[in-house]
This record gives sequence, structure tokens and C-alpha cells, in this order.
Amino acid sequence: MLFGDSDIQDVNEPQAANREYLTVAFMIGIFALILLIILIRRLTEKSLNEILLSRLNSIMKDTIIIITILTITLYLEYMDVFDWRLNVNGICLAFLAFALSWLALSTILVLIGQSYSKGWEALEASVAQKGKIINSMQIANEMNELDLILVEYRELHKKKMNNQKLTRAEKNKAEKYRDIIEYVLIRQEFIAPTFLPVISEAFLRDDFNFALYLSHALGGVLGFVFNLSTTSLVTAVVNICIWAAITDHLSYVWNVKMKNFGFQRNNIYFEL
Repeated sequence: MLFGDSDIQDVNEPQAANREYLTVAFMIGIFALILLIILIRRLTEKSLNEILLSRLNSIMKDTIIIITILTITLYLEYMDVFDWRLNVNGICLAFLAFALSWLALSTILVLIGQSYSKGWEALEASVAQKGKIINSMQIANEMNELDLILVEYRELHKKKMNNQKLTRAEKNKAEKYRDIIEYVLIRQEFIAPTFLPVISEAFLRDDFNFALYLSHALGGVLGFVFNLSTTSLVTAVVNICIWAAITDHLSYVWNVKMKNFGFQRNNIYFEL
């Protein structure tokens, strides 16, 4: 049954052999594609941190559930369980396209989020952790480095405002210093907000890992956006049903017009 009906005797044996070879090659191609997808998944998992990896696994579980339901539906369609007037194959194909596009878009955004997370970790490493080392020379050196960064950035920004040409190294240095200064200011404002009283319980420790907090927040946003809730699934089902109804109506109208065109052409032929 794998290579066709064994009861039918092929007239041309070379063609039958070629068909069997193509079937085997097709199966090998499917297995190779599965292995490639598994390899890509493992490489993606290694490049992600635990926070974003958990979000990606949650999205993949939802996608696997959808694909499993579609597989069962197609098997029931193969067994002629549904009415022949239902376009089950078209609806399943639309759901499959939705699931794959959903998975691809979420994976791309998770990888982009990972790049931001690595950048935040690098910026967090450049901040003086005053809560860990109190009254040490390392804190003084780190604070002096931040002061030097601020001074150099002011000089580079002044040259830029005076329309002086900056070298590529100076441009890269200015962008790097700007990112560090912005991160330090945002982190300090988050740890000790200026709009709160000085003595307040809302103040955080100086060694608070702001990069880890941002990674958790980003993971929460991605989980909220790509969460397949009941509302999103109902919306997808309604849109796919509308699409199926429109395509069926258009195909019906097209068939009617073609039949009318053929009937009119036959009448003209008989009149001539």
C-alpha cells in the first residue's frame, strides 16, 4: 500500500520502479526536513535565556495542539466522516497557515527580544553595584569611569552639534556611551524615583538587577501577545469560516458562468 495498489499490474515496469524510487526519496526528504527543524529548534534554545525559552516553549505547545487537531480532522476527512459539501481540506490548510505563521512570527520576535536582553545584561555589567561592595575602591573606580564616559560623550556630542565630522570610531563610541548613560539614568530612576519622598519603602537595593527585570517584563509581554486565548481562537475560526464561505461562493459563481458560457457557445454553433 505504501507504493500503490499491489493488485494492479503496471504495463511499464521502469515507470513503476521510478515511482517507487520517488516515493522513497520523498520519505527521506521528509525525515531530513524533520531533523533540520529539530536542529534549528535546539540551536534556538541554546541561544535563549530561560525566561524567553519558557515563552517560546509555551507558544510551541499551542502550535502542536492546533496541528494535532488538524491531523485528526484530515484523517476523519480521509475516512469520509464529514459531508462532501464541506471544504474541510481548505479550512485545515487555512488553520495550518495560521499556526505556522503564528509560530514563525513569535520565534522571530523572541530572537529579537533575546538580542535586547543580551544588550541589557552588558549594560547592567557596566553599572557600579554599590549594594554588593560598600566603601571599596572598585566603586570609586567604576563611578569615575561613568564620569569619564559622560565627559567624553559631551565632547563628542558638542562636535556633532558644531557640524564637525566624526570618524566611524567616534560615532560608534558616541552611540555606545549614549546607550550606557540612558540605561544608567533609567535604572536609577526605577530604583529611586525622584517623584517619591527620600524616605520611602518604594526604594530598591543598589544591586537590583534591572536587566533581569526587563527580561522578565519582555517575556511577559510576549506571552500576553502570543497567548492563544479563547477570544483569539474564536476570532481565527470566524475569519477562516468567512474566508471559506467567500471562496466557495466565488467558485460556485465561476462554475455557473463557465457552464452558461459553454451552453451559449454550443447554441451559437448549432445555429451556424
